[in-house]
Amino acid sequence: MTFLNTGKPFVCASFLRFFKSENSQPTDITCPDPPAKPAGGRIEWDGSNNYDTEVSYNCGPHAAFYPDLSERKGGKCLWDTTWGDLQVPLCQVLRCPTIPEPPEGSGLVYKRRGDEEYEIQTSKFN
Repeated sequence: MTFLNTGKPFVCASFLRFFKSENSQPTDITCPDPPAKPAGGRIEWDGSNNYDTEVSYNCGPHAAFYPDLSERKGGKCLWDTTWGDLQVPLCQVLRCPTIPEPPEGSGLVYKRRGDEEYEIQTSKFN
C-alpha cells in the first residue's frame, strides 16, 4: 500500500512508535496485569507486563480447568496490549490428594471404608 504519490509504504504513525527499526521488538508496549489465578490454582508469571512476556496457569496436581479438563492455560503480552484471548476458567477437582498417615503417638488411626474412603478414628477411646 502506498500513501499518496510518494511511493513510500503507508504505516500508521501511532503503531510505528512501538518499533525502533523495521525488524526489532516493540519497545514501549505494556499490558495490564494478567487475569487473576483461579481459586485453588497457580500462576506462573515473572511480574513483567512487557511485550512478549508469558503467563501460564494450572490447577495443581489434583485438578484441571473446567469444562475442558485441560491442565494448563497460558498467554503472552501482545502488540495490542492484551494477553490475547486468554480466559482462565474455574478449577475442577479430579481426585483427592493422598492423606498422610497420622503421626505416631497421636492416637489417630485410619479405618478403610470401601475402595476410596477412609475414616480417621482415635484409638485412645476405642
